[in-house]
Amino acid sequence: MKRLCKVLASFLLGVAMASAAPAADTLGEVKKKGFLAVGVRDATPPMSFLDPDKGQIVGIEIDLVRAIAKEIGVPLKLVPVTAAERVEALPEGKVDLVAASFSKTPDRATLVDFSLTYFLSRQRILAKKGAVSTLKDLEGKRIAVVKGTTTEKNLREKVPSSTVLALGNMRDVIDLLARGEVDIVSGDGVTLSGYLMMAPEGKKDKFEIPADIVLADEAYGMAVRLGDRKFLDFVNGVLTDLKNSGEAEKIFTTWLRGGPEAQDAALRDYRAKADQAHRRKKQEAYEKSRTQYDYQYDDSFGWGYGGWGGGWHGYYRW
Repeated sequence: MKRLCKVLASFLLGVAMASAAPAADTLGEVKKKGFLAVGVRDATPPMSFLDPDKGQIVGIEIDLVRAIAKEIGVPLKLVPVTAAERVEALPEGKVDLVAASFSKTPDRATLVDFSLTYFLSRQRILAKKGAVSTLKDLEGKRIAVVKGTTTEKNLREKVPSSTVLALGNMRDVIDLLARGEVDIVSGDGVTLSGYLMMAPEGKKDKFEIPADIVLADEAYGMAVRLGDRKFLDFVNGVLTDLKNSGEAEKIFTTWLRGGPEAQDAALRDYRAKADQAHRRKKQEAYEKSRTQYDYQYDDSFGWGYGGWGGGWHGYYRW
């Protein structure tokens, strides 16, 4: 019965959102009201997170949407949303655009229109060192995730015997792990890696992200209201210009590699440690991505380069 109710609720939401698709274009509305409202998350470093020193949300996605607002010629207004609120925020008029580590899925594509892919992520796990090494090891375990994410859905489907604890944001998820209330948490690899790097030395050595456990490969896209083709084309145009001009590479480099000045040394370090076959595979994937219309970045590149920039190391303490 509960499952039937969920299916019916999803169907009704889809119908309501489809009927609510605006006839007028968002681009014109944004220019008229004088600002671009973007739904972002505040606990997913380095994509978007609250910088305690600045008191502002910063990160890769913030830099990308700032470029979109600049192209329109209006100020940027950031609106914090949870993972579970991302879809509803658009038809309810709370935001004009969502850039919130939003994985593109067929189900979601019936509710919103997605932009080009700007990041390829992998769903991974963060666990006590040695606790698990394969997907089968997750069976029967208590695993904390963020509510309303594809991570939650994937775990329930692929490891049905696990006990999935769904919380409001990744800070709360990591808190459970830090307090020892769970041995495993799951989420997008780039964010888990960010939290692990912020762990104090005494705790950092006790946890790991097992390389052989990947629950899913997922592509991030920005979302606009369903049917809002004019605004979608505009967003895609800005993203493409950022890629072609090299600005997108600068943004990702700043946050994932510790800044442009760190590129060469970090790359040498990565290559020195990497297996030749692994390095060749990653390089081929990277080169291929540069020729695609969708510009894409693999989360494992960030880990390999060993530097995380933008001054966000103090964002969270275990």
